[in-house]
Amino acid sequence: MQARCPEPGQALDASAGGALVLPDCPLRVEAQPGEEHALTLRQSLHLSGSPVSELFTTQPGTSVLHADRVDELVLSGFTVRGGGGEGCDGARGLVSVRGGRDLRVLDLTIIDGDSDGISLRQVSGATIEGCIVER
Repeated sequence: MQARCPEPGQALDASAGGALVLPDCPLRVEAQPGEEHALTLRQSLHLSGSPVSELFTTQPGTSVLHADRVDELVLSGFTVRGGGGEGCDGARGLVSVRGGRDLRVLDLTIIDGDSDGISLRQVSGATIEGCIVER
């Protein structure tokens, strides 16, 4: 029997300002009614995973992971999978960052977004390396 993977929201909240390693399994995240983002980060974090770690949604037009004015954010080594669809509004990536400084996005795989894979707005000092975006 396969072990059940944990809920990511509470783990992200508890890890704010520190580090969190995603488990080696897919984690389903969904936006609440009226929201555009499934998970929102509001404090610095080093979020990492392995090639089989995955955050995914089945909701077209939803950002899987959004950071709102977060400084010193690192996202590294995991997969983000969207709900597909055709071009919903644009400028809303599966990984979306608004504001903040010192962002590092490293070796992410972004799959099946309806618009942008990674969207940055008003970010100072961003590094994006080794990422793959697939439709």
